[in-house]
Order: sequence, then structure tokens, then C-alpha cells
Amino acid sequence: MIAFLRGTLVAGGEVLILDVGGIGFAVQVSARTAQGLPPPGSTLSLYTWLQIREDGLSLYGFPEAAERDLFLALLEVNGLGPKVALSLLSAFSWEQLVEIISRGDVSSLVRVPGVGQKLAQRIVLELKDKLARRGLGGRGGAYSPAAEEALAALAALGYAPKEAEQLLARARQALGDGCSSEELVACCLKMAGQPGGR
Repeated sequence: MIAFLRGTLVAGGEVLILDVGGIGFAVQVSARTAQGLPPPGSTLSLYTWLQIREDGLSLYGFPEAAERDLFLALLEVNGLGPKVALSLLSAFSWEQLVEIISRGDVSSLVRVPGVGQKLAQRIVLELKDKLARRGLGGRGGAYSPAAEEALAALAALGYAPKEAEQLLARARQALGDGCSSEELVACCLKMAGQPGGR
């Protein structure tokens, strides 16, 4: 699975082109994400999910790991595919959508194209408790972009999510705020080699 990409934005839009080491990735994003993209030529980092189907591959991108997690949770709802999941994330920020689902606000969901009354009710029924168990919304933006990048890097190095978060918490405590993702990862790896580390 391609979990994370960082490269140069070649072209924006809801299907953006990201140059990563000379390879151009076509990544589908929500309209909300597309509107907030930097100009072409800028460095861009995205959390990603790769859909593998018989008729081809589709890569979806998200500015935050929590948004990708919510997207994947939405796909678990019977009858809800990637297109509708992106429509929901285009209409609302991931934090707003978690709040809407948590309070059972079906009327807000049905205003999104592709979401009827029955699907909206299924979303609330199937995800209301599941999102809380997954911790979505619980972090409330506690991680900075640098910290999110550090988590992704640790995951790429083979650390389990819980282990990576524990190392990151220790590194942030040691280094304080304002440090780069590279500094955080270096500190995490140093701590992992110490007693009580990995």
C-alpha cells in the first residue's frame, strides 16, 4: 500500500499530479483539499489510500491522517463508495463530519450529493460508535503537520501505530514545540534504541 507521498505539485485540481522522484502520481482529492492546494511547483505531502480493482488502480489523497482514516471508515458503510466519501469530505471538514455523525445529524448528511435518507441513516448507525472507538476526533488536531509527517515516517520504517505514537509523544516532550519532522524522527529512533524503547 502507498500510505504517504511527498513531492512536487505539477498540476492541481480534484485529480492532482504529484511528482515523486520523477514519477507522476495522479491523486484524487476532495474539492475542499483541491481548493486549499499550494501553487504548482510547491512541495506537497499527502496521506494516501490505493484502491485496487479489476479495471484499474485509483489513488486517493488526504492532507491529514485523520481524514484518511475517516474516509476508510466511510467505505465500510454498505453502499457507500469512494465517490460519495469524497463528496462528504468536500462538503465538510473531517472534524465537522465526525461531529455530524456523532450527533446523528441525518439532515446535514442528506444535503450532500449522492447521499439519500437511507444512506445517511446507515452512516450514522454504522459509524457513530465506531468513530469514537477508533479515536477519530479525539486527537482534536493535537498533532502538528511535522508530527503527522514523523508518524508517517515511523510507519514506513515498520513501527506499529501505537508504538509510533508512544515514541512521538516522548520525542515531543523532549524537544518541545516547533521542531521539524526530521528532528522528531531522529529523536524517536534514538529513543527506540534506549532501554524501554523498541
